[in-house]
Amino acid sequence: MIWIVRGLWAVAGLAWFVWLGYEDVGLQIVLLLSGWISLAYVITLWQRWSDSAQLDQGQYLVRAAIAGLVGGATVPPLADILMLVKVSLHSHAVPDFTARDLGAVFGRTPVWALAGLAAGLALGLVHMARRSGRQL
Repeated sequence: MIWIVRGLWAVAGLAWFVWLGYEDVGLQIVLLLSGWISLAYVITLWQRWSDSAQLDQGQYLVRAAIAGLVGGATVPPLADILMLVKVSLHSHAVPDFTARDLGAVFGRTPVWALAGLAAGLALGLVHMARRSGRQL
C-alpha cells in the first residue's frame, strides 16, 4: 500500500510541475489536478486509519464516508490555491484565472463534497463486502 501512496504523490507532484509551465486558462485541468491531489491525500489518510486499529463495520463505514467527504470537499479550495499560485508565478498583465473563475470553482464545493461522500460510502461498502467474503 505504501508504494501506491508514494506513486500517487509522485504523479501529483510531476503533474503539478508540468501544469505550472503550461499556458492553460481552462478549469478542467486544474480541477483534475486538485482532484488527484485530494485522492492522494485521502488514500494516505485511509492507509493511516486502516493500519491503526481493527474496526467494526459501522466504524469502518463512518470512516470511509468521512474520508470521501473530506476528499471531495478539498477539491475546489485546492484548485483555487493552485490557480492563485500559478497566477502569482506567471505575473502576466492579464491573469490566467480571474476572480470569476475562482468563485465558480469554489461555488461547487457542496457538489464535490457530496460526490466525495457518495464515493467514500460506495468504496466502504465494497470493501466491507469483500472482507465478509460476499460476491459482488
